[in-house]
Parts: sequence; C-alpha cells; structure tokens
Amino acid sequence: KAMDERLRDPAMAATPLQLSLDLTIQAAMTEILEAGMKLMNAKAATAILMKAHTGEVISLVSLPDFDPNDRPRPLLKGDPSDSPLFNRAVQGQYELGSTFKPITVAAAIDAGTVTDLSRRYQSGRPLEIGGFRIRDDHAQKRWLNIPETLVHSSNIATARIADEMGQARMEKLFRALHFDTAPDIELEKSRTIWPHYWGRTTTMTTAYGHGIAVTPLHLAAAYAALVNGGIWRPATIRKL
Repeated sequence: KAMDERLRDPAMAATPLQLSLDLTIQAAMTEILEAGMKLMNAKAATAILMKAHTGEVISLVSLPDFDPNDRPRPLLKGDPSDSPLFNRAVQGQYELGSTFKPITVAAAIDAGTVTDLSRRYQSGRPLEIGGFRIRDDHAQKRWLNIPETLVHSSNIATARIADEMGQARMEKLFRALHFDTAPDIELEKSRTIWPHYWGRTTTMTTAYGHGIAVTPLHLAAAYAALVNGGIWRPATIRKL
C-alpha cells in the first residue's frame, strides 16, 4: 500500500524495488516467537530485528498473524488489537516499563548529569513525590551505583537520575527519539500516547517507562541509537 505510487510510476518501471526483509530470518523469528508465545500462554507477541546503523528492518513479526491467501475481515467493533490484522510492532501502544531505563541512563551520561559510574543513589526506601510513591519491584534496600541500577532494575534510582536531569532534558530526549510521533516506517501505524503535562512526577516516571506509551518499533529504533554512536535513524523496510 505504501509503495503503490512508487510501483505505478512509469519512470521507475526499470528500477527494482528491494525490501530489507530477510525471509529466512523472518521465518525463523516467527517460529521462535510462536514457541515463546505458547510457552508463556501469551495473548500476542511481537519481535523486531533491525540494522542499528541504517534503520533497515531485517525482520518484523506480529502474532497472531494470518494467511495472506485467506485474509480475515477487519473488525467492525471491539478492540482492534483482537484482530490478527493488528500489527503490534507498529500499531500497539504500550508502557514499556524498565526497557526505558538504559535510555535514561545513557542520556544522563551523555548530558553530563552522570560522570562517575560508581556514584550511588538511595533506593532503600520508596520515593515519595507529588502524592505518589515510587517503589522497586526488585528492592535491594540500599544505595545503588549506575551499573547496579540497571542490573537490579531500580525504579527509585532511575527516577532520581531523571530528576537530576530535569524536565526539559528528559522531554528533549524523548522528542529526539521521536517518541512523540508515529513510528517512521512504510506500514500502517498509530501515534504514541504522549504525556499532557511534563511535571516533576512525569519526568521521573517516564524515566522507567510509565506514563508514556510507544510502539515496540519506537523502542527498537531508540536501542539502535544506543549502540550505533547515538544517531537516531528512521526505520524502513526498503533496502538502502
């Protein structure tokens, strides 16, 4: 659908359109994801593999899926995600929780908020802010340094790091990663759920993936920027 105009252009008739998708990897990923989905008795699952330096998507799987030769009809009512036509990788909006913590820590290091990885943050007791309590699911009840914050997935320590960065830097980070817009790819997609108000509490909770909902493709593109030298690139299913 996205390529239709390009494919119908007479001037491009002699120029092949090549996708970045690898069918062998796509088949293997589907098989593995199906097995994991059954093992966990999950309603659905999604997986994305992309080249970090180019944004080219090698494989993108959303389950349950369907046979293109027997395409189901779109749902006329109810939750769209109940349909196998729903692509969770680019249409699903999720609070992705602790997967945001490496992004927050990397941004803090990049901004100079964190300069010493041995620096410790208090995580021994719940953090009270704005009438809310931030707790740790895997409480260590002690001070944690930067690596320990990630190893033990501390909400409290991550929130403290984000608080030091401040609202402006955190919001700028998420906008730089395009968390405020629909994912960049040639597929039908949905927008994210962006915070209406960026107060101190929002700054701290979004640091560990709560209060903001993005697609799995947003996260994949953000992680690519983590490992490619800090360069965000739009995802694409076209061979570059």
